[in-house]
Amino acid sequence: MHSKVLSITLFPLLLISSFITPEQALATWGFETFKSGSLHHQVATSSPQKNGRELEVFCSSTDPRLTLALYLPKQRFRRREPVEITLQIDRKRSWKIPATRHAMAITAPDISDAVIEDLSSGNRARITFPISSQRKQTEIFHLRRSSVALSSIVSKCG
Repeated sequence: MHSKVLSITLFPLLLISSFITPEQALATWGFETFKSGSLHHQVATSSPQKNGRELEVFCSSTDPRLTLALYLPKQRFRRREPVEITLQIDRKRSWKIPATRHAMAITAPDISDAVIEDLSSGNRARITFPISSQRKQTEIFHLRRSSVALSSIVSKCG
């Protein structure tokens, strides 16, 4: 009798959990500060994807502007070049943002307060970026606990 009740009670939980990947369940944002020589850096960062990619917002003591960065550790861009990325939060609001692709990252300096607000209150960020002149790629980052990390960086850099 108990096993029947237990299986009936656990079935909805198992059904729901089958739609959530382990990556989604564990994905959270964090905030850290660190020094590099005389520079002080503040970084709000997503949990890394399985492929090592991360979404970050950062600033430093020499540049207090909030910069959005998409780290692509397995990409090797040969030269620094201007690109445009599309950031969409929860399939609602989206922005086309000028950025620079270089080395293993795409960075967009001086992002707006509206972008920070939506990253703080949203559930998922979808970023589409060029990987060549003819091809684009999209990454999705979960924004769990992003409000805590982003409010920390805004108070330190803003």
